Amino acid sequence: MGEFGVHVGEVTHKGDIAPDKKFYRPNFGFYYYKKLDKYLSINLSYEYVPLGANDAKSSNIFYQKRKFNFYRSFQEIAVLWGYHFNPVNTPFLKKPISSYINIGMGYMLNVPTDNNNFMFYQFAGEKLRDQIWPILSYPMALGIQYPLDPAVSLFTEFDFRATSSDALDHFGSDFPVVIGTKTYTAPNNGYDYFYSFKIGVHYQWKKVL
Repeated sequence: MGEFGVHVGEVTHKGDIAPDKKFYRPNFGFYYYKKLDKYLSINLSYEYVPLGANDAKSSNIFYQKRKFNFYRSFQEIAVLWGYHFNPVNTPFLKKPISSYINIGMGYMLNVPTDNNNFMFYQFAGEKLRDQIWPILSYPMALGIQYPLDPAVSLFTEFDFRATSSDALDHFGSDFPVVIGTKTYTAPNNGYDYFYSFKIGVHYQWKKVL
């Protein structure tokens, strides 16, 4: 028996460009998971993660004058362990809802989009190196499912992802940017992270003998 799902949603991140603003981008993904027993599952997921920010949208005059912006799209593949709680009846819905939590690890590949107005590569291959440089993600998700019938259910989910990079936006404390006579250095405030909210359809497939 396998279970599949597709979803759409929005994603935003916390980095060092216009850090006082949130920039939401539409994203999508799909997954396959298999129940190991009544409560535990293992989940293989793919998610398209577009991230971007623009200093011009900031309320801070310094950031407005700096004028940095970026847009990158990541393809994330992750493996997660899931724990599924017992269904709960509510007075508002005809059928019980089921909640779950997923925790795992993923790999983020930065293709095909990687644009910004402050990184200038001196040598051929530097941009490709940045795009395939291994960035790990550590996804944690909380979700709720509502069954429409025995095989199909709707779900909504909130995901938080810590990462192994301080430069998802190409701007980190270890990567100062020199433009003319000015040198810009990002604050040493830890690794970047992002989170998303999604809705989707879940399908449970059972083998027919």
